[in-house]
Amino acid sequence: MGTRIEMVAVSRPVIPFVSTGSIPLAVRAAKRCLREAGIDPGKLELLIYTGIYPDDYLGEPAIAAIIQKKIGANPQLLNNHEINREMAGSTFSFDLNNGGCGLVNGIQIVDGFIRSGSIQCGMVITGDSEPVRGLSDSFNFSHAGAAIILSKSSTGEGFTHFKTETYPLHENAFTSRLAFDSKREGRKMHKLLFVKQEKSYLDLCINCTMNSLNRFLQDAGLELQEVDLMITSQSPEGFALRLKERLNLGDRIVTLNGKPEAELHTVGLAFALRKAWVDNRFIQARNILFLTVGSGITTALSLYRNRN
Repeated sequence: MGTRIEMVAVSRPVIPFVSTGSIPLAVRAAKRCLREAGIDPGKLELLIYTGIYPDDYLGEPAIAAIIQKKIGANPQLLNNHEINREMAGSTFSFDLNNGGCGLVNGIQIVDGFIRSGSIQCGMVITGDSEPVRGLSDSFNFSHAGAAIILSKSSTGEGFTHFKTETYPLHENAFTSRLAFDSKREGRKMHKLLFVKQEKSYLDLCINCTMNSLNRFLQDAGLELQEVDLMITSQSPEGFALRLKERLNLGDRIVTLNGKPEAELHTVGLAFALRKAWVDNRFIQARNILFLTVGSGITTALSLYRNRN
């Protein structure tokens, strides 16, 4: 028994380059994902949100719970504790924060629930958007949302290996912080988001990823040339293209051409997956490697096998 991908969907603002908010974008992607998969939202038993910068810096309640209600995934259980849980569906939702690696980490958690027999269907969602429009410094990520539906596999395909590693020596290569600043609007104090990437961040991400990739392939008993398709992070800018050159795998690495795709943050992996899904490269591949990198520096990898 494994965990298979049922559908992936993404969303962008209706008006390009205009912030819509990470929650509306995530909701739009989740609804689209459910619609294209033909799955009733009430069937979702687990919902994980992996975005990093919440709208208006919202801390409580969990973003996942807000999205759960907006997409109609057993919302009655959020408001009515008298409902007989044996007669009604149930959706467990929570947030998981691990930057660019969040989607793979979320998938791993859903996979664990499915393998244990606790659930049969779950969804991992993420969204990127400037928390408060105009109140950030060096926030260069595109506004976007993404959702992936995962379900129990009865025919053998699905995820087989996961591995997450952290390189704390480079923890300052990518940082973000909140601070009060009065420069934007006279004397009124505003909370400002400061995002900082060192010039060396891209090179460090490549080097750390290569080290993690070699160990992952060894653990999985797989040779690099046996990888039919590689779906990677699209941040930092140029990461996928640089990795493509380094590994010499040609079109087996999914890349997204030009801006704003190059600026995708936590949603980047899903956008690459969607591209491979639509052009049928995903279904045609046997061994599919998911590879993500983010602040920490952290890497998260997983192997997915199709039955073909």
